[in-house]
Amino acid sequence: MPKVFLDYINGEYQKKIEAALNWLKVDAFIKKDAQVFIKPNLTYPRFKPGVTTTPQLLEALIRVLLDRGCKVIVGESDGGYNSHAVKDVFHDFGLYEFEKKYGIRVVNLSKLPYEFINIRKFGRDFKIEIPKLLVNEIDSFITLPVPKVHAMTKISLSYKNQWGCVPNVMRLRYHSVFDEAIFAINQKLKNKITIIDGTYGLTRSGPMAGDAIELGWLLASTSFEAADLIAAKLMKYDLKKIKHYRLAYKNGLMPKEKDIEFNQDYHKFISDKFYLKRDMWSYLALSSWLHPSISHFFYESMFADILHKIMYTFRERPVSDK
Repeated sequence: MPKVFLDYINGEYQKKIEAALNWLKVDAFIKKDAQVFIKPNLTYPRFKPGVTTTPQLLEALIRVLLDRGCKVIVGESDGGYNSHAVKDVFHDFGLYEFEKKYGIRVVNLSKLPYEFINIRKFGRDFKIEIPKLLVNEIDSFITLPVPKVHAMTKISLSYKNQWGCVPNVMRLRYHSVFDEAIFAINQKLKNKITIIDGTYGLTRSGPMAGDAIELGWLLASTSFEAADLIAAKLMKYDLKKIKHYRLAYKNGLMPKEKDIEFNQDYHKFISDKFYLKRDMWSYLALSSWLHPSISHFFYESMFADILHKIMYTFRERPVSDK
């Protein structure tokens, strides 16, 4: 039976994380000398409420894992479409200071050796890179997503956060097989834990533009599917209508709510503040997810630069220096 832990944080990140891990009974793989990889959401060059993982939660998790004797690795890939270098994000989030202070390892996934996951679609094979570290060298994988709406995928939760594990900065060329690829990536990972950072959420637009909303909760589970099912309900979204979960349903991995064990009733955490409002440019970008040839035209053809210059004449760049 999958279990979902949910509670208000009230500024007590370390206490709540410890409570979550104890309630989930993860001692089998979160133990002394275990190699534990943490995947925060660092999709923006600096901390941005509702967009990136809260630094206090990340540091609290590091401390909890070190107290258990784990060897901690924190990693993320460079920004897609060369939007930003992740080393700058590591610096802004204080991860290099954490590296010295706590003796953890901080890695740029875009610089590590990788293997391939093969996806068959559109009558051709797509080879999706995944770092060997995540598949062969760690004992447990912890993802730290932020609950947000997403202009392309409707919502972004535990499953979606692993798109940042694809080291290729041109991973957007795989958008046409995103649903299949993100499912395959998540199934490659072992001893998984998700801690959804509901300090803030993002509404109206996403994954980087949008409006931050204060939520103040933390949700944790050893089942990405159970966690996302409930987190989606907190956002008033039906996971059955989110395309990148279809394979989870098809393969019998998505639990029914009645089969999930909760530490408390989740209904009081439901928010009516989440909604998605796509603009013209969002719909244009969404078309690039339909077929690899459209994606190539928008991002890698001779017309790509001029198309983006035109677009950013009318809208703010998702990653800015402001």
